[in-house]
Amino acid sequence: MGRNSITRNTLAKRKEVSIIAKRFFICYRLLKGEKVPSLRCDDANFGFLDQQYSPLKYRQYIKRVEEAFAQLDAVDKMFINNEFFYSDYPYWWQEYYSSSTFYRIKEKAVDNFLRLFNNGK
Repeated sequence: MGRNSITRNTLAKRKEVSIIAKRFFICYRLLKGEKVPSLRCDDANFGFLDQQYSPLKYRQYIKRVEEAFAQLDAVDKMFINNEFFYSDYPYWWQEYYSSSTFYRIKEKAVDNFLRLFNNGK
C-alpha cells in the first residue's frame, strides 16, 4: 500500500496543478475575448466553464493563481512554471538536477503551490 498509494496521491496532485494551469489560461483567453478550443464533456475544465462565470470570476481565478505563485520561493516557482504553465521544454531540469532530486523538489513545489492556492479560496 505505501509506495503505490503515495504514487497515486502524487499523480493526483500533479493532475490538479495541471488543471489549475489549464483553467488559468482559459480564463486569461476568455478575458481577452478569445475563443477557447471546444472541450469534451469528460474534460476537467468542462464543468468549470459550464458554470457561466462572469469576467469578475475569471479575474478572481487568475488573481488567486498569481497570488499563490507569488508566495512560492524561487525554486518552487521555477518548477511550477516550467512543469505546468510553460512546459515547452520537458527536460529543462536535466542539466541542474539528478532525477531523484528533480522529483523530490517537484513534489515539494506541487504541495506548496496547492496549499497556497487552496488557502486562497
